[in-house]
Order: sequence, then structure tokens, then C-alpha cells
Amino acid sequence: MESLRRIFIGYCLVKRYTSSEPNPRDLNWGRYISLTCDMSKADARQGRGQDPGEHTEPVQAYEDLLQINQGFEQVLNSLHRLRQRRGFKGAQVAEFREWVREARAATNSYVTGVLETEETEAAGRLYRRRRARQQERENGEAT
Repeated sequence: MESLRRIFIGYCLVKRYTSSEPNPRDLNWGRYISLTCDMSKADARQGRGQDPGEHTEPVQAYEDLLQINQGFEQVLNSLHRLRQRRGFKGAQVAEFREWVREARAATNSYVTGVLETEETEAAGRLYRRRRARQQERENGEAT
């Protein structure tokens, strides 16, 4: 939840202090987005997933992505409820909701892009391994 809060705060800072749309170079925008995406590196440092055939790191990343999206939904629902209370300006709360939606879209885009790359690399590695085993069997049968 702390990562989600940092993403939202970082996005709000970018949005508040820039006159145009957020620029990835403004206020270390990338730092806020990537806070939720470094799980596979952390797992590797802790010795998880040492076997190259083991494909557990993306599973944790998908679970993290689910939690991120659940957090964004919680923020959106809470803002919606606040909008209905007296004292909260509907237009201001609506703008916050749009910021949250945009931050969610940017986060999902980044995370799924990284996951796509990891999955494609894993598929290639596993295909090469399977193909090598098939060739070994074929060569063993031929002799």
C-alpha cells in the first residue's frame, strides 16, 4: 500500500507543479512508477528462482499487479464516496479520480510491458531447452 501511496503522491506532485502533461523527466516520475515493479530483482537477490527453468518470479509480479489494481480501485471508490459528502468540491474530486485512472493506466502499461519481455524471454529459453532435448533424443536414436 505504501508503494501505491508513493505512486499517487508522485503523480500528484508532477501534475500540480507542471503546466503540461506529466513528463517522465519531471520530479523523477519513473522512480514513482517503478517502485512496484522491481520484485523480480529483489527475489533474485534473496536467492529465489535460482534454477533457470523455474518460472516463479512472474507469478509474484502478477500477484503484485493484482494488488496494485485493487489499491487503485479502493482509491477510486473512496474518492467517489468523498465526492458525495458535503464540503468536497465535486470537480476537484473528479480531477483526482482522473489522475488516479491515469496513474493506474501508466503503471499497468509499464508493468505489463516488463512482464511481456520476461515472458517472451522465458518462452524462448524454454523452447531452446526443449529443442535441445529433442535433438539429443534424435541423435541418440540414430546411433
